Amino acid sequence: MATHVSVRSLTEEKARKFCLVEGRLPLQSLKGCYPDATGLIHKIDQDNELILPIVNGAILPPEGGWEVVEYTPLTRAEIKTEPPHTESPSEELLRALVAKPSQVVMAPERKLPVFEGRDDEKSVPVDDFVTAMNHAYERYHIPEDQRGQFLLDSLRGGPKVEVRSLLSSGKTTKEALKYLTTSYGETLTSGELQRRCLERRQQRGESIRQFGVELQRLFQRLFKRDPGLYKDPDTIIREQFVDGIEQEGLRHSCRDFVDRNPSISFGEVKDWAIKREERERARAQTTAFQSTSSAMEAGMKPDAIQRLEKQMQEIMVSVKSLAERIPPAERLPTPISPQALLAQPGGRPPRPWWHQTDYPNFPKPRAVDNPYTAPVQSTPRCFRCGQPGHFARNCLNSARPRPNPPPPSPLGAMGPSGN
Repeated sequence: MATHVSVRSLTEEKARKFCLVEGRLPLQSLKGCYPDATGLIHKIDQDNELILPIVNGAILPPEGGWEVVEYTPLTRAEIKTEPPHTESPSEELLRALVAKPSQVVMAPERKLPVFEGRDDEKSVPVDDFVTAMNHAYERYHIPEDQRGQFLLDSLRGGPKVEVRSLLSSGKTTKEALKYLTTSYGETLTSGELQRRCLERRQQRGESIRQFGVELQRLFQRLFKRDPGLYKDPDTIIREQFVDGIEQEGLRHSCRDFVDRNPSISFGEVKDWAIKREERERARAQTTAFQSTSSAMEAGMKPDAIQRLEKQMQEIMVSVKSLAERIPPAERLPTPISPQALLAQPGGRPPRPWWHQTDYPNFPKPRAVDNPYTAPVQSTPRCFRCGQPGHFARNCLNSARPRPNPPPPSPLGAMGPSGN
């Protein structure tokens, strides 16, 4: 946390340091060195500047805290005042409302909701916007002549045009907020709001917290439209919340929790479901990490290695496509594989070592065991008559007399079939 802040005017070469009190800069400390100072200017970039708000005589820090930058004091000489104009009363009132004040006390714009006039779940309801504006008026002590510009800065689209027209016609900011409430208030009927509330379910990718907030917002709109519709609104929201949970296991657990505690409120059930969801998410992450570690120990490829292999395959395909673009005359000779070498004529491997050197006392293997020296019969021989030149199926000679088979031995009947 910062304890000092550096301030340097446009005419000074060296910055001065001021001590912070509870994270704020007292205005009297700044006036001790700069008597005409009325605030501080925080330069965001080359074109944008932010005048820091002042509350109870102390300068508040920017939204991100006191940064390690130099701030510029805001003096009365730097405040531009509008010269008198001879304009209509409505134009003079609008100019007074949007004129730059001598002391800015408003918070940064992004701290307040922005109202665009759209009717969807993501837009801010007009009642919430009006409540936030009234709260900001009281919290930051915004003067009446500055509230018009403060309101216009938080509006977009059609509402901004309408409010600007109202302010130029002489209406006050209170009347402009009332007009917004009347024009952009709840337009749906009670039945349509009830149907939306009862049909609301947790969407895919939506957390329990987001689902509970959106469901509660829908029921608030319904209760504002028809306050006496339900006798026990909290019980209705609680039951609808439990029934709308997407995950079946968590939904059953919430139902059991409500059955054990019938008097529990909607907020307590929502907090319990949020903690249960976070615990299950953490457990799932731990299980996934353990599964990945087990897969790596078992030799399985995790997702990172699979993605890397997929990238390598894509690179090989790209290299192959680039190689095909090279002209054939400029390509390098392709190496011949052993299978292609055997398929070529005369491409048989070298002869075995026992055929390269004669060893008279070493028994040579049979011809049938050596496919490279197996004899090739040029003339067939008949197995019927024993004459060369034909096969047995084409033999016309009488068959040789075969010897009588030997008599069966006494042990012949003790074969496998005679047991």
